Amino acid sequence: MQEKEYRQIYEKLESPEDVDRLVHKDYERDFLFVVYTLKVIRDTKKRYYSVKKKAPELLMDWRLGASFLELSLELGFPPVLTASILMQQRGWSKNRFSKAVREPSIIDNQRIKAELKEVIDADLIYSPKGNQIQFERGREVEDRIGRWVKAKNIKHITEKEAKKRGHIKTPDFLLEAPLKVNGHWVNWIESKASFGDRDEIKKDYRKQLTHYVDLFGAGMVCYWYGFIEGILDDERIIVKDKEFFER
Repeated sequence: MQEKEYRQIYEKLESPEDVDRLVHKDYERDFLFVVYTLKVIRDTKKRYYSVKKKAPELLMDWRLGASFLELSLELGFPPVLTASILMQQRGWSKNRFSKAVREPSIIDNQRIKAELKEVIDADLIYSPKGNQIQFERGREVEDRIGRWVKAKNIKHITEKEAKKRGHIKTPDFLLEAPLKVNGHWVNWIESKASFGDRDEIKKDYRKQLTHYVDLFGAGMVCYWYGFIEGILDDERIIVKDKEFFER
């Protein structure tokens, strides 16, 4: 995908409703939701501490009757995280809040219990369900690439097996023999259940991919939901999306 087209999509994704609105033959829902998730997570990281500074004011508004969800909508901030910041201001630890989110039934205060359930249902990213969706998406993508590797009879070592052998930084699939892809030999495959835009590729290159090259030589990274052409300028790393593995 070209960056201009991607930026247009990225800017339009302001809410979950936008995901459904933009679905058509060219843009699948999974792709749009992945991009929306990237956008929300980045915005959340950027604004977290500025929102946290408002915690005393948020707590006062809550005590005056505003709900967790109403406050999150007013802030334009993820519902579960808004509730977390507010409850920390009220004296809860992060661990206590996390446990309450997983098991709202343990909460004695009926107002807090009801409002916490409300934000859990409304939050598609930071709720237990949202976390589970992201985890399952990552596992599904890795499994599908794993099935492709096995179907091709490519001998490999999984990340788990590589760690048992003492490797600290390991790709998802460390190949026992180099594989030729588009005229280039690769020694490893890394799966990403995401979209490779400029920020994502640069982050992954800095934190992971360059280390894999140093340790194991040239390799391949798959951004399952697509990527921006020409971002990764390192001939030792091939970038692919799901089409390569579904052909």
